[in-house]
Amino acid sequence: MLKKLDAVFYKQKGTWYAFGSVGASEMGAKDVRVRKSLGTESEQDAGKWVRQILGAVEQGVSSDYWPQLRTKLPPATFKFFADLVGYKDAAPAAKKVEPTWGDLLTEYSKHLERPIIAGKRAGRLRATSTKTRCQQAFAAFSRFLSAKSIINLVDITQKVAQEEFQDWRIADIKSKSNSRKMSDKTRLPGGYVLDVSLLCSIFKFAVEQKLIIASPFRSVGAPGADAENGAAPYTDAELNDLARHAGIDLLTLLVLLRTGLRRSDAIRLQWKNIGATHVSMQAQKNSNKVRVPMSSDLSDALDAVRAERYGRIDADSYANDFVLLNPFDGKRFANGKALHERIRRLGNRAGIKRPGVHRFRDSFAKDCFLKGCSVAEVAAYLGDQPETVAAHYSEMDGERMQAADKKFLNGKGLLDSVDAKTQQSKVIAISGVAVAS
Repeated sequence: MLKKLDAVFYKQKGTWYAFGSVGASEMGAKDVRVRKSLGTESEQDAGKWVRQILGAVEQGVSSDYWPQLRTKLPPATFKFFADLVGYKDAAPAAKKVEPTWGDLLTEYSKHLERPIIAGKRAGRLRATSTKTRCQQAFAAFSRFLSAKSIINLVDITQKVAQEEFQDWRIADIKSKSNSRKMSDKTRLPGGYVLDVSLLCSIFKFAVEQKLIIASPFRSVGAPGADAENGAAPYTDAELNDLARHAGIDLLTLLVLLRTGLRRSDAIRLQWKNIGATHVSMQAQKNSNKVRVPMSSDLSDALDAVRAERYGRIDADSYANDFVLLNPFDGKRFANGKALHERIRRLGNRAGIKRPGVHRFRDSFAKDCFLKGCSVAEVAAYLGDQPETVAAHYSEMDGERMQAADKKFLNGKGLLDSVDAKTQQSKVIAISGVAVAS
């Protein structure tokens, strides 16, 4: 027990000391004299600290003085008096580790491998094409963050996400050789709109996981909702040029043109999907059923390739083989990008500007409309939603609208015609207002 403690100044040392005695132990030993440096030359501070030491020892380990004394006294002095009552410093608080963009990518990658929990596709796994597009968007954002030397999520502010990334990404997209040139310069590039949609999803996940308080991103529109940006069908002249230069790529051209399949589905097309009257399969992107009538030129091309590859072999033995093979190595296309590259080369041979797989899907939709199919029917062929098809293809297609206008004007309706001249003679003007008599 601490009996007495005074602050004593030793001039020769230039500092104040606590000088006193500690009570005898239970073993009968004499009182122990103590002299501990207070580490200060201020008489006022020395007196204050001595009073706090006495109070801390008297109150024991629960005293509020101990944390204060820890910051003021020399370590050896603090330890001596703290040991008298058994006071131990609280464990230092662990330094908060800020979650990083890399941490979020790791967790979200695991999330993408789990089944979807809500909506139309609840209980299903995400399509490979969807995960691939996410990876592309996130890779672009990673390059942007690297250029800005940003690592922690807390540093991705709204200004960074909605202004700086927008400027960087649009410039990045326009720098690509295959970038689509838009007539309306006020519209955001479709690639950027889709990137933001995917980034909204990953940062919404970050909020749900309590990695951040609020998402720095805001939606800039539905991906692909802009019909002008979304559809670019080939012209008749371009299709004829592609067909003349197709060569060993003819079957690939016909499959894309006559079915409108996405590239992720085209590379998955198997012989079991080929029927006598229809091509049928399940779309990978949304799991919708795709069923397209078999055109005569596609049927002839399929028969020729089937005979060349399999001869008289029973159809069941190759039902699971893939229809489209890369002529470069005779193997199935590894991914949609490989198919796109093949079409790009075909387009270059034919002298077509900006050739692409998806343009065949646009061409298929346009062909359906010109042949009189409705929006709902085209949507069924494409395995898509009617509202999406209407936005992408129908209303922006001038040729289809001309055909519709012709049917509207020449077809038989509820009332064929009205004798306008006779009716006009019965109209009189009263005070400048025209009324029927």
